[in-house]
Amino acid sequence: MTEAVDYFDMKKTYESFNSSLLEDEDIDIGSYLDAYKELCKFCGFLGPVFSFVKNEIVSKSEIMHQLRNNCQEDHFDTVKKMIEHENESQLLQKKNYVSGCRTFLRLHRGLDFIRTFLRRIGETDLDSETSAIGYESYSNTLGKYHGWCIQQAAYVGMKFLPKKKNLVLKVCGSNSEDVENVLPLMLNAADEVYNRTEQCYKAHGLLDLP
Repeated sequence: MTEAVDYFDMKKTYESFNSSLLEDEDIDIGSYLDAYKELCKFCGFLGPVFSFVKNEIVSKSEIMHQLRNNCQEDHFDTVKKMIEHENESQLLQKKNYVSGCRTFLRLHRGLDFIRTFLRRIGETDLDSETSAIGYESYSNTLGKYHGWCIQQAAYVGMKFLPKKKNLVLKVCGSNSEDVENVLPLMLNAADEVYNRTEQCYKAHGLLDLP
């Protein structure tokens, strides 16, 4: 019996991002990480082309889960609480400390790339090539933070991205209609999450954390 494929669930991604939007312009980290579970599937279905993104998502998500599980208080429940905790405790200056703020910033940058790529995909017709879209999306977002070697590997990988109709089928399976119906909702929620995080980090001077 063939094992069922666990395709990328765009609706679940939307629901998780939407649930992460809290009062006072804050972000619930748990729901954010739930959305990233699905985004990790999305990257995984594209194979080696997006392996550099998937590996980053997996490693940084694991760190965030560890920080949340090991903390007896609620310091890592939301983005604002995390920033306040690490700032007030001067943890960002502490050597050998694995910072939640730094880790979350990497996920934040990855989200910018994925949402940009998916938005461009949604705007094209089914027979469109996606390699140029991937190249441009990466160059304008995540690529700005990568070294030359990673950039070149990413650019080579983008050349093997399939046409939109094949990409959608591979990633979404029978849920392909979600690209038309759910993608706009998911992107709106992802945009709000991204913008809130961006403003919060900017207000504390943390957008350029090394």
